[in-house]
Amino acid sequence: MGSSDASSPTTSAKAAGRPAAFALVVGDDASDEPMFAALKKWGDESPSGAAARRAGRAFSVTVGKKPSDAEAYVDAHDNLVELLEALARVSKRGARYYSSHDFAQEYAAAAAAAADELDADDDAAAAD
Repeated sequence: MGSSDASSPTTSAKAAGRPAAFALVVGDDASDEPMFAALKKWGDESPSGAAARRAGRAFSVTVGKKPSDAEAYVDAHDNLVELLEALARVSKRGARYYSSHDFAQEYAAAAAAAADELDADDDAAAAD
């Protein structure tokens, strides 16, 4: 899939000025193995890397079942495309879960709107 820069997980996170929230490292040949090893090392040694791996947000995938430092594999490039399309669909869904704070804000807004409607109805009834 191309040449790899084994320092990329840490270099990219440092360049962004914040810890990486998600890492997906994919390769299909021996030239990608240093990147898989670097991701594993980043996850083992870096606090942000360890947190990402524990939270299930750091993944390494090789194309084809073979000995590899990657944690998972897909059978073929077509399967990789399916994986990436699924990730794109999930990332575009928006928030599925809300905190109690989110619900409180929505409830307050709905309650205020309902109160305004009641006041308007009362004013209309008084005018008749």
